[in-house]
Amino acid sequence: INTSHSHGGGCSFATAISCFIAQGYLVRDAFTLTKAFISRGLAAEHNNTDYYGAFRQFAVSSELQGKQALSPFLPAVVNSLGHQKINQNKNQNINNGFASLELADNEKLGLYPVVDSLAWLEKLKPLELNIIQLRVKGLSGDTLEATIKAAIDLYRDSNTRLFINDHWQLAIKYGAYGIHLGQEDVADADLSAIANANIRLGISSHGIYEFLASQQLKPSYLAFGAIFPTTTKDMTGQIQGLDNLKMMMNTQPTQPMVAIGGINHSNIDAVVATGVDSVAVVTAITKAEHPEQVVEEFQNRINDR
Repeated sequence: INTSHSHGGGCSFATAISCFIAQGYLVRDAFTLTKAFISRGLAAEHNNTDYYGAFRQFAVSSELQGKQALSPFLPAVVNSLGHQKINQNKNQNINNGFASLELADNEKLGLYPVVDSLAWLEKLKPLELNIIQLRVKGLSGDTLEATIKAAIDLYRDSNTRLFINDHWQLAIKYGAYGIHLGQEDVADADLSAIANANIRLGISSHGIYEFLASQQLKPSYLAFGAIFPTTTKDMTGQIQGLDNLKMMMNTQPTQPMVAIGGINHSNIDAVVATGVDSVAVVTAITKAEHPEQVVEEFQNRINDR
């Protein structure tokens, strides 16, 4: 940004990153927001001809109110940091990204149940959801493989998009529709093998930096969370809240966006109001006395927006 008003940028940077860390952001997210803040300030000063001198954040404070004003600068921030594609040596054949979810015009994924057993997949299959995920824990060996194979076979002729969590080798072996990976699993997985198998890929992101960096892999969708505290995993220091969700939506992601984490009857309307493409739900369904009714209710509340 070619401007004569950059003096004071370092002090502003130090102050801003301290403030973001004090607000509870992880260092990588505080750094990303701070760099967007500085870029926003410099851009606002670019055409200022009043006087030559200091980087005047205070003079453009009305334009910098709230983190939403930083959204247009955030994608460029991650690119400027020189972020390399995860596990680049193994993933040289994913320049074109991953297969599309093939949604119709103006169609959204809607409700996205995440379940942990074949029994749940069987129970929810008649509801003809747009998408569902099998996330099994504690299984291994032949039992795990048999479960993954049975799940894929169960939904093979279904219009519901079944994603297998974590177990990408088995998902490729048995021709799954999609695979969902967390950040750690993305680093270990052979993404080029997934792309070459024409299997869709969803990626979890637990913060602003991870979300923006994961976009460079061009997945089929991106999950962002935890939006609220959740009992399914320890998300200490990584609760994103509605403000961060809105900020990520304002970056205008090209992939469908899934909100996940602690979403239930009391807050789903606020989540849907952000414009997300999908809302992932775990315990609100699996611990419900009448899960089919919960699914119907949530679908109606999503579709009414």
